[in-house]
Amino acid sequence: MVDQDLDGYPGITVVLTGTVFGEVYVAQRITTTYRSEAVTDNSVDGLVSFTDEQKILGATEPVLAEPNPSSPDPDKERSYFMTRRIDDGADCAWVLENAEALFGAPL
Repeated sequence: MVDQDLDGYPGITVVLTGTVFGEVYVAQRITTTYRSEAVTDNSVDGLVSFTDEQKILGATEPVLAEPNPSSPDPDKERSYFMTRRIDDGADCAWVLENAEALFGAPL
C-alpha cells in the first residue's frame, strides 16, 4: 500500500469532524463512465455512471473503521451532467450569476 498523501499512514487520510472526530485511512478505486452527445456547438450533456470500491485500512476511532457503502442513484436519469462553453474571460462568479440561463436552473 502506498502512502499517497505522504502523511505516514497507508492510503489517503480522511479527516472527519462532526458527531465523531478522527481520521480514517482508506484505499479507494472509482471508475466513471460518461455517455454524452453534443446538444449544440456549445453544449454537451449526458449520463454518468460509476463504481466505487473502498477499503478502510485503519482509523483513529473504532466507529470510523466500520464500512460506509455508497451507491449511485438507481434511477440512471438522475445521474447526469451538463457542460456549456463560456467566454475566456468568464469566472466562477459569472457562471453562478448566469446559471439559470446556462443550465435552466440556479446553482
